[in-house]
Amino acid sequence: RMGYAMLLMSESQGVGKTTLANAVLEPIVGRHNTDQTSERDIVESQFTDWIAEKRLVVVNEIYSGHSWKAYHKLKTFITDAEVKVNKKFQTPYTVENWAHIFACSNSKSALRMDDDDRRWLCPEVTETPWSRERFNRFYRWLRGPGLGVIMRWATEYGDYVSPGERAPMTAAKADLIVESLTDAGRALRDLALAAIHSNKPVA
Repeated sequence: RMGYAMLLMSESQGVGKTTLANAVLEPIVGRHNTDQTSERDIVESQFTDWIAEKRLVVVNEIYSGHSWKAYHKLKTFITDAEVKVNKKFQTPYTVENWAHIFACSNSKSALRMDDDDRRWLCPEVTETPWSRERFNRFYRWLRGPGLGVIMRWATEYGDYVSPGERAPMTAAKADLIVESLTDAGRALRDLALAAIHSNKPVA
């Protein structure tokens, strides 16, 4: 199991984030191994049955740029080898954690992020949606040989993520870290950058 989660962010809607989660990953991993949950269920609910005995947890719209709550609450579920499951009207129990979290957002400030974060991979996502015709062709391909082709590619890929690997830094993640700074932190960063680029000595 990877030791980090994935966060896809784009301000444009319809670029394929949900398609990747629901039409590619979920049927390959298995619908019985997947849970579709919401940020509210993760952050505000005391129940954690969404992660019980799952391989993939899809959070289709996450936006907690204003709060550290989601970031800190998800830490345990991303990295811990075991999780405590709390189901309604049942006694809590502990199980092995095999879940990978795949989150999507239409905001570039989707999640507050520590500057030394190791738990989230934030790849670059296009802002240009495909045409309806191209999406239709893609879905027809998926219903035909597509999922099998993708599954075989994944099985034979070889260069997999090791359990202890940190999520690599990306430009999207660096931007998210800057967005997570307080107003005072951003002001200090801007002053430091101005000093670095100044031709005059600065103290």
